[in-house]
Amino acid sequence: MPASSQKPVHIGDTKLLAQRILTLANKSENTRVVIAVAGVPGAGKSTMVTRVVDELAAVGVGAKLLPQDGYHYSRAQLARFADPAEAVRRRGAPFTFDSQSFVETVEKLKGVGLNGSVWAPLFDHSIKDPVENDICIGPEIKVVFVEGNYVGLEEAPWDRVHGASDEYWFVDTSPELVRERLIARHLALGVAATAEEAAERCDGLDGDNAEYIRAHLRVPDVVVDLG
Repeated sequence: MPASSQKPVHIGDTKLLAQRILTLANKSENTRVVIAVAGVPGAGKSTMVTRVVDELAAVGVGAKLLPQDGYHYSRAQLARFADPAEAVRRRGAPFTFDSQSFVETVEKLKGVGLNGSVWAPLFDHSIKDPVENDICIGPEIKVVFVEGNYVGLEEAPWDRVHGASDEYWFVDTSPELVRERLIARHLALGVAATAEEAAERCDGLDGDNAEYIRAHLRVPDVVVDLG
């Protein structure tokens, strides 16, 4: 990550993460708390968020996940790129997302206030495309976790996520565990037909994306240590 005088807080306990959010929520009575959660592919971002959402629900605080994955360009849109084959091959790289629409949605989370709703797409792995308006963040949702590989990038337009968030967390996980998870994920979702193919993708495209993420990250407020 880029050098900075800022020193992130390191936390590895979901109960402590939930308590941190409750402190933020108490200071933001009339608006949502927005937490940007970044990490390399396979870091365990959504799993961590699910656990914190459960911790918050246990004390009566409504929280929800807004994944960046819903803003993948559809296969039909990728087919209209200048080099469709390359766009499909590299699906998951920053340029294969509708980043402008994504950041505009993140900015709405606070802009509409707690009386308004924000709708967003969700990626459906069964059809390998996003489904529009599949997520509703209603007035009952006090905390939103904006999760994705690129929500911590310093480059435009991704950098606007920072200005629309209360905090930015980076989920840090050992490369060995990340690789193990990615291979299993690619096989489970049908992204790869064999373990060898899954490992090749993990060490190739996924590895390239992970390297890019770490090289262009804003320094986080919190590093979530997950092994």
